[in-house]
Amino acid sequence: LMDCQMPEMDGYEATRRIRQLLQDQPRHLPIVALTANAMTGDADKCFSAGMDDYLSKPVRPEDLGKVLGKWLQAGSLVSAPPPAEPAVSSPAAQDEYEKVRQMLGSKHGKLTQLYLQEAEMRLASLQQAFTDQDWEQTRQLAHAIKGTSLSIGARAFAGLLDQVEQGALTSNAATRLIEPMAALPDAFALVRQQLQHYLPVAETDA
Repeated sequence: LMDCQMPEMDGYEATRRIRQLLQDQPRHLPIVALTANAMTGDADKCFSAGMDDYLSKPVRPEDLGKVLGKWLQAGSLVSAPPPAEPAVSSPAAQDEYEKVRQMLGSKHGKLTQLYLQEAEMRLASLQQAFTDQDWEQTRQLAHAIKGTSLSIGARAFAGLLDQVEQGALTSNAATRLIEPMAALPDAFALVRQQLQHYLPVAETDA
């Protein structure tokens, strides 16, 4: 699994270099893109870099199972049989947080607490980067928090962070980011409140 947004060298460049290093090898190494972006043309960008498949965050167990099964069956570097798809049954209208809680089971409490702690620290760094008008740092931090927020089920909060990430790429970032940045503290407070509601349930399962 290749994270498309990594510091110093992104997943696209890393994949290109891996392909160059392994170009004389007889066996093909499957590389699956893992990204928080769900933009039109993003898949084409992954394939152009040499990736074989594509997964968007938050990764659903059934999607991961299908991708692993597909590429393990194709041979490549792994000889073990493909894993069975995880059994996950959720009502269509089930809350995103509840889906994540069921997926993570006994790990949910610790991972949720870790998310809240890291997000709080990163949001402080994001605010400082915005104040300093360091737009690249602003973009990277917004992307990082967006990815973990999607993984924990906080889709609305992740959408707000996506506005920050995209706004940091514009020529008028200083004015374009005023509203979404101002909305982040209250949005995160709501996420914290919602996740605290699920923590006792997860801790009971532990």
